[in-house]
Amino acid sequence: NGYITGYDISDLSNVDELWRHQVQPNTSLIPHNAHVAGNHVVTSYYTFGVHALDTEFPELPVLVGYYDTSPFTGGGYFGNWGAYPYLPSGRILASDMEEGLFILEPEYPEVSRLKVQLGHINYAVGTNVTYGNITSKDFVYWKNSGDTLYADADGVVVYSAAQATNDTLIYPFEYQMGMSGVGLGDDSLFISLASGLYPHDTLIGSWSWSVDENDPAPFTVNTAEDHWTLVCGEVLFPNLVLSVFSLDGKEVWSDAWTRNRSFTIPFPESKGLYVLSFRSLDGHEGAIRILRP
Repeated sequence: NGYITGYDISDLSNVDELWRHQVQPNTSLIPHNAHVAGNHVVTSYYTFGVHALDTEFPELPVLVGYYDTSPFTGGGYFGNWGAYPYLPSGRILASDMEEGLFILEPEYPEVSRLKVQLGHINYAVGTNVTYGNITSKDFVYWKNSGDTLYADADGVVVYSAAQATNDTLIYPFEYQMGMSGVGLGDDSLFISLASGLYPHDTLIGSWSWSVDENDPAPFTVNTAEDHWTLVCGEVLFPNLVLSVFSLDGKEVWSDAWTRNRSFTIPFPESKGLYVLSFRSLDGHEGAIRILRP
């Protein structure tokens, strides 16, 4: 369960950890005697052999090669004893305590790295971009390969691969928001990646929908597995007319809440953000955003 860790020591009074790499979690593998050779960190693992990371951009190391010299697995102090990557030829000398000497000739591949910040614009309220993970499950995908990449809580997508990449990265914003448009609010990037590059870019989704949330709802909304539950603590019978709209303005559900302190609204078919409007008999009305996960 050991880690290889890289630090920024340019300021010895403020040492920062840049990355931490664990080759196979929960296997008790032990890394030791790591060597920095150019852009690569070559490390011995007792029962895993030789392991090479590309650290050209230290904040995002990428596994680019390994060779298992040992027939053993898991923990224990047997197997690969050391790996020497400093021969003029570039070959690696790897010594295994049981299996002997290995002479390895690495052929390091091109490496792709990319960092993308997701954001969105609601043109109904202005042109400012709000960055983040708007649905909490935002994702992008590669057009050709179809591989999906999920954003973190801040809406950041990080991609790395031990190969060159030439593809289009698509942010299907309308689909994730539950809109029934034709993709005009989506965004995409054509990406050409190889060693020596680590671009930082943005993908910005857009829509146009105005919701006035200044008038608070007289209920709370709880999200369950397949429905929302509205709970009113003020009165026994709220007497509200409720409607759910997709973000392109289409009504997808409507009903009246005339009894009980709680009320259930089934999820629409598509995931994303929706608008729940409410109107009472005394003229009180408003709308709030609700997320269908």
